Amino acid sequence: MAMLRSQALVKVLTQANTGGIQSTLLLNSDGVLLAYAGYGEHEAKTTAALVSSVWNLHEQEGKGGLHDDKVRQVIIELEEGCVLIMPVARLLLCLCARSNMDTGLIRAKAHALAMHLEGPLLKIGTS
Repeated sequence: MAMLRSQALVKVLTQANTGGIQSTLLLNSDGVLLAYAGYGEHEAKTTAALVSSVWNLHEQEGKGGLHDDKVRQVIIELEEGCVLIMPVARLLLCLCARSNMDTGLIRAKAHALAMHLEGPLLKIGTS
């Protein structure tokens, strides 16, 4: 049976927190925070709850979801930054960036991180 090594996962998420990315979170669609880097625990849990709500509303509107094989993303532009949400191995990956960071770079970082995490997370999900 495969196990989730939380320290290793946090180390991988921390590597994404450069060049304007302030925090990176991995959560399930119910908003349960599995791992995070860059925030305090309270802020990370609050962000996870909000992100899962946004994703679930997006899914209810028929615009995709965790069970669709297409690659999708939700990008929310705010006054103080940008939030990107995307599925990875039936979980949600969230990157929070400063407002001056290029959206294309945020997408590229999220895609690279998702590709890195997909295989190991799928192994855990099937064991």
